Amino acid sequence: MLQNPEGFSVEYIILMNNKLSFLKVAMEVYIPVFNTSHFSWIDGGYGHGDENIFDKFQNWTPSKLLALNKKVAFLQLHDTEMFKKSGLRLHKKSIDPEFSGEFFGGHKSAILELHHLYNEMFRSLLIENVVDDDQNFPLFCYFETPRLFNLVKGGWFDAFKLFG
Repeated sequence: MLQNPEGFSVEYIILMNNKLSFLKVAMEVYIPVFNTSHFSWIDGGYGHGDENIFDKFQNWTPSKLLALNKKVAFLQLHDTEMFKKSGLRLHKKSIDPEFSGEFFGGHKSAILELHHLYNEMFRSLLIENVVDDDQNFPLFCYFETPRLFNLVKGGWFDAFKLFG
């Protein structure tokens, strides 16, 4: 992992693990402006440089996210049970992440609950001297509180296709 920023950059780890905090602040500021109950995160680098990904989905509305009540949707890249049953300690394992951290969203109450759970999980692992990137922490949270999650099987760049 040393060739990836999550393997060598403390600043990157801090930034990536604050996505829910940034979303929480946006919710506090913009709920009165937009009068909405749903929010989503999409990384600025979504598509990894393929700008055509956005051309296909102009005027996109995340209608399937808007239908969620008290859940946060994540793109599920692999079978979660594989991780749970195997008893793997996921921290810094050489495995593909379970969830895409590039896109997630849902009802504001669920996002706030996930924010709280994520922070608790992050702090408890910090005490154990474990720090990971934003791809594994949602999985740790899922194992803790699965009812909070709406998992949609797909690939890294399927957010527009699966949630529109």
